[in-house]
Amino acid sequence: MKHIIKVFSLLMVFAVIPGAWAATSRVSMVNRASPRLPSIAGYIVATNANQNNVINTNNSAYYDNTECIDKYTDCAKDGDVCGADFEECTTNVLFHAQMSKCLSVLYQCQSSGINALFGTSAINALSNVSSTNKQGEVTRYTYPTDGSVLGQLIIGAGISNQLNTEQCIKTYTRCLSREDVCGTDFELCTTQKEFKKQALLCDSTLARCQSAGKTQLFGSVANADGLNPASDSRLGQLIENGQQLAAVNAVRTCQKVTDNCLISACTKNPLRCVEGVSMAAIDAADFVTGNNELTGSTSSTQNIGGANYNDNYLTSLTGSDIRKMLKAQCLETIGTNKYCHMTYREKSPSNKDLMDIDLQEDVFSLAYAARKDAVNTKIQESLKKFDTRTKDACYNTIKSCAMSSCGGGLGSVCYKLARDTNGNVHINSTGNDGTYNEIQSGCSAIVNADANCIYAATSADGYAYTYYDDENTTFKT
Repeated sequence: MKHIIKVFSLLMVFAVIPGAWAATSRVSMVNRASPRLPSIAGYIVATNANQNNVINTNNSAYYDNTECIDKYTDCAKDGDVCGADFEECTTNVLFHAQMSKCLSVLYQCQSSGINALFGTSAINALSNVSSTNKQGEVTRYTYPTDGSVLGQLIIGAGISNQLNTEQCIKTYTRCLSREDVCGTDFELCTTQKEFKKQALLCDSTLARCQSAGKTQLFGSVANADGLNPASDSRLGQLIENGQQLAAVNAVRTCQKVTDNCLISACTKNPLRCVEGVSMAAIDAADFVTGNNELTGSTSSTQNIGGANYNDNYLTSLTGSDIRKMLKAQCLETIGTNKYCHMTYREKSPSNKDLMDIDLQEDVFSLAYAARKDAVNTKIQESLKKFDTRTKDACYNTIKSCAMSSCGGGLGSVCYKLARDTNGNVHINSTGNDGTYNEIQSGCSAIVNADANCIYAATSADGYAYTYYDDENTTFKT
């Protein structure tokens, strides 16, 4: 399969300028920025099926070890990843939940830099599991190793971010009270089963608590480890209070349960919940989130891996497809919720009713029909954020790589090579072949292996994303 990215006039590529570039002349101003890089135009082509078609890369386009470590740790310390103090990644498992968000940095690292970060240079080994518990849940991944840079950061974060008993109780309870976890009144956690599912979203906070805090919250450390609060513990009382408040307003409770489940099912890859999106875009977005690799399988809309653009791969997601996926994710949560039974069947369900699969499907269907429009608004917001964040990451990859490739990383050399006979500064595939080819040679393999850029190429015309450049046509497929 070929992912072809056509890059036009990427005039903002050098908006962030190292010292070597600061002395170079300024190119023409465009709205919103005063860039210092010649515009880039042409095709960058890669294939993962025929290695002979992949252009060899320039070593100058890759980070040295120090740059690789700094760039990756800077990315990992972002507020949406591990946090400035690594407070969201205080264990090996918690780190892995965030790891894919910085995968694009590794494509610009040399093997020795990746090895320093993780204890291995094999990216495809990073998800190897070292140990699991009796329930089959992962308790440790093989990488990063304790002696690696990231392993040391995780260990250090686990120590420096510990919470005392009072901090533990306040911070963990505040996390649980979020609208997407248990809710302000614990209306999403009215049973032990519901609590255990929702509380997973606060694992990074609980990991920072010490034994005394866990005991106060759950009744014992063992209960905390199993996310199973005793009935007389602080959390046990909150669950009981949630049951009482939920019963007072069953309709409102059911709406929150329904909305939360549907939105959560769409959060990681919101493209899976939008009609008209191609299977190619969905697969590329899954690749970004670390949910799958491009495997070549395109047999059905329920198995959306793949790299071959056949007719099925280019088909679009339908409303029926979306409903099937959401039903698979939320039938049990909504169909067995007694407040949804009270809302849509207008009677309090017996335990037998809650176990009846036909009644579960009836309740789910009614709840889905009632809330899908309201939920869709939030999914569109989530899609916009995902689309912008992913394309921004691709943009930064191209920017960083071009800075290292053009003129061997020297701005003055790049500008000298890029000037035409009239003194204008630009790079394209016809007018400045040498400079353009230098950047293509240095960046094609990096850009075309980058999950964010594969997504950007696949969905370039699908969503409202603005590339700030002088021709307003940065990416096309």
